[in-house]
Amino acid sequence: PSAKETITVLRDGDAQEGDFETYLTQVVLSEMPADFATEALKAQAVAARTFARRQMAGGKHADADVCSQSACCQACLSADALQERYGAAFDAAWDKASNAVQQTQDEVLTYGGALIDAVYFSCSGGRTEAAVAVWGGEIPYLQSVPSPGEEDAPRETETLTFTAEEFRDRIT
Repeated sequence: PSAKETITVLRDGDAQEGDFETYLTQVVLSEMPADFATEALKAQAVAARTFARRQMAGGKHADADVCSQSACCQACLSADALQERYGAAFDAAWDKASNAVQQTQDEVLTYGGALIDAVYFSCSGGRTEAAVAVWGGEIPYLQSVPSPGEEDAPRETETLTFTAEEFRDRIT
């Protein structure tokens, strides 16, 4: 049998080496609810794998391939944190996410033969943004396109109500 692939994850300042497939399962469960459709979990697994492999080839961190922070790399809660999140439903959630990772094994996204920068987000508000508007550089596969059907997405819109005094306190 071939050796399992590993990845080094920076978690709370500590570089931890672990199994790549386990890491991807943790990312899938950290980035989206396990009760999403199987095909959505599989798409997330492919995006997460692509992102991780690109980082493993030379990423942002000197002592690790990736970190566990979504604002920098990908959300990756520990197994203990995921057990706490899912409670009694943990085993079923883990199995569903692990199956999505296994069913997409070795699948990655490429453009021109190279791994893409597989950045992703939960909701675009109806239209994605072009890379040039976000990062200042043109990336052919990251263009602004309509994203219909997000009207019912969680946190698509949010309304906050403040008194005039509360509003003044928040902006000063």
